[in-house]
Parts: sequence; C-alpha cells; structure tokens
Amino acid sequence: MNKQETDKRGNHVAGVIMAAGCSSRMGQFKPLLPIGDTTFIKRIIGVMRSAGIGEIVVVGGAKYEELSAHLYKEDVRLLYNAGYETTDMFTSFQIALRTLTDASAIVATPVDIALPDTEVYQKLLGADPDADLVKPTYQGRGGHPLLIRQRVFPALLSYTGEDGLRGALIAADAVCARVDVKQKGILMDADTPEDYKAVCDMLKY
Repeated sequence: MNKQETDKRGNHVAGVIMAAGCSSRMGQFKPLLPIGDTTFIKRIIGVMRSAGIGEIVVVGGAKYEELSAHLYKEDVRLLYNAGYETTDMFTSFQIALRTLTDASAIVATPVDIALPDTEVYQKLLGADPDADLVKPTYQGRGGHPLLIRQRVFPALLSYTGEDGLRGALIAADAVCARVDVKQKGILMDADTPEDYKAVCDMLKY
C-alpha cells in the first residue's frame, strides 16, 4: 500500500463501482457510454485513481464479457453478480463489500454517476474521521459517491431488509457527516437518454 491509498488517518480506502444493471431505460450499456474522451466506467476509475484510491472493485452483471474486455488493461478487480436480473444495486454492493473487509473504508458509486471529479473524492477522504458515512451535498441535497467506514460493514453485510443501502445504513445507526461540494454532478445519474445528454452537457462547463 502506498501513502496515497489512505484517508487522513492513514487508513486503507478502496473504491467500489456498481455496474451490474441491464440499462433498460437508457437503451445503451451504461458503463461503456462515451463521456468526453473516455467512457463512464473508465472516467470513474481514473478519478478514483487521481484521488489516491489504489484498490478498485467493479461489480458487473449484464454484458459481463463486454465489460471485462473493456477493462482488460485496467488494474481493477471485476466481480460478477449472477442475480443481476432480479436483484438491486445493494446486492452488488454487498458482493463487493465481502471482498473488502480488510479495508478501513470504501468509496462507492453507481456507474451512471460519472461527473464527480477528484476534488469531490478528496473531500470525502478528508472528512470527519469519526463518521461512519460521509455524503457529498450540493445545495443541501445529498448525492454520490459515498464514503463508508469499516465500523458498519458487518451490519451492511447482514442486512436483509428493504430500501437497499439507505435502509441498511439507517438500520446500522450509521453516524453521517456531510461535505458541501460545488458540483451538481453528484446528483446527476444517467437513467435515460435525456439524463445522459444532460450529463454530457454538464461536462462541457
């Protein structure tokens, strides 16, 4: 582990990208959507790297072989969510988390939230070290990525209730800290072609 792969207490932080969905509303495979001179997933990986996150886990499902080929030269760990057609994003999150129990914290994001840049990730890494959950906010609204610390990993792995990660964090009684950012992109996912256009337009500014 090098010094850049740590938070401000020197703890090991890993990145998690959930990319297993079928992209049905988009009509195109989200991880490979072009953005700038790259793709959604490669942009996120690059930003995580530039923020100092050395270990990155990607959870795929739909078009897994295509995703694997696209990431062939990337130094990431690619996992498979065999139930991607019938499970939600939280299942992919748990699959990744089971392989990262030695991490002191993880920074997790859906693959369709590709706009947050290095500054956003660095703000999360530099936030209150006593918080279990660190969430970026733009004009009072919380978005992604999220930083989650090891103290709540067991509760998140054992959670079987409803409302996905949000419900699991509530059940874990996670202490939350918020960091204000200037980027509206933390709120902008790409569920539809219209959303995708808005994301690409935002990147130009």
